[in-house]
Amino acid sequence: MVIALGIDVGSTAVKASAVELTESVRELAVATASVAGLDAPALVRAALAAAAAALERAAAGPARVVGIASMAETGAITDADGSSHGALVRWDRLPDHRRRDELEARLDPRALHATTGVPLTRKLPLLTWAELATGQDEPPRHWAFTADLVAAALTGRRATDHTLAGRSGALPLPEASASLTLAWDDELLAAFGIARGFAPDVLAPGEPAGIVSQEAVAALGGLVDPDASVYIAGHDHAVAAWIGSARSRGRRVRSIGTTEAVVAIAAGEVDREAAWREGISVVRAVDGILEGALAGSPAAGSLIEDWRTRVLEDGEDGDELMMRARLERGPDEAIALPYPRGRQCPHPDASAALVFRGVPAGDRIAELHALLRGIAAHGGWMIEAAEALCGVAAPPVLVGAPYRLNGRLAALSAAVAGTPLELVDLAAPVASGAAALAADRDGLAGEVHAPTRLIDPDRVTDDGFVDRFRAAIAESAVSARPPTRTP
Repeated sequence: MVIALGIDVGSTAVKASAVELTESVRELAVATASVAGLDAPALVRAALAAAAAALERAAAGPARVVGIASMAETGAITDADGSSHGALVRWDRLPDHRRRDELEARLDPRALHATTGVPLTRKLPLLTWAELATGQDEPPRHWAFTADLVAAALTGRRATDHTLAGRSGALPLPEASASLTLAWDDELLAAFGIARGFAPDVLAPGEPAGIVSQEAVAALGGLVDPDASVYIAGHDHAVAAWIGSARSRGRRVRSIGTTEAVVAIAAGEVDREAAWREGISVVRAVDGILEGALAGSPAAGSLIEDWRTRVLEDGEDGDELMMRARLERGPDEAIALPYPRGRQCPHPDASAALVFRGVPAGDRIAELHALLRGIAAHGGWMIEAAEALCGVAAPPVLVGAPYRLNGRLAALSAAVAGTPLELVDLAAPVASGAAALAADRDGLAGEVHAPTRLIDPDRVTDDGFVDRFRAAIAESAVSARPPTRTP
């Protein structure tokens, strides 16, 4: 039995999980903290406080290893050791949008994707770095992703994982048959005035960031071994794929949080030209060996949170309406195109919008039915696009709190797939997955898998909702290829 600590730095909250590892992952305690309004030092403090709380509630002895995951678009300017004294830098909150447009125009989208596997989107960290470029500054400035900030606070070392670096647009991705590169594209960085050393060192898969410092042990209430290794588990969706058992060819995961991603491990090499046309990333799995595809939607769980905000503004109880929606059929014609900020993939369309069809004005329950159906149907479309690149394989595994907490969304996703689907039954799958991955990398545990339960296809909703979604897509943009249903 091994006790491990995992931390997931998300877009809206930090989650920390103390887990017990045998052949399975058992969550002993989970603690959360909001990241709203926090600067970088406050974020680190919140992460450490949540971690200490999880370990204290678990009351199972000290953690022997620590794993950290995070989103890939947010970070901070730091000192050389990774300590930060300023604001978090989010791609969507930089004031000079004209400057970002100018920087984006300097990149060839097809060439960028061919070299790095990453589509050119407005949230690309490379563009953020270029806006922050200070090559002549004294002393020089540095960057850390949010997971790196927490790891630096624990170890005193600034470094990052290849799955986070791979989302930046500045880390070359070799062909599938070649070894993973850990070297930044210094020529590309220099072209944007980004000084050497601005981006953190990239750790090899399985390489720890370091050992917990005495100060970190104290900050965690003495509930971590003084010689515990700290691992940057990596990009949250990559960690979700790993804990969802996407560790071999032909495995797929639908990972949902604030955003949603489909991660598919390819049977062979992914056609990068085809992936670029679809707006899909080519990636390496956490092991740095297996190639796959990552299809992303920037709005998923966030759409439900936005709906909750509207409900609150109406003076109603979101939880009560959510419960009613789980039991009711809802208007058969209600469907949403879930694109409040354009469609990233498949068939990228910056003009795509959030559209409700068949929803009476002000009917929040009908709105929710429409959103859940639209999110489920779009996820199925992403699965099909990933299959076209990676090969048809086993049904996807569902990972993420929105699936676990909202039975209707999970069941609708199974309906889209046309078969029962496994759901990772963990309250904090990314944090707990980061803990398990760290233990695996440290040689403390054998092959560990998450507990799962089977989700049957939804039997309440009219089964024509995918067809209505397909028709709405076709009507909204002539260039869009309608998704087809899985037999």
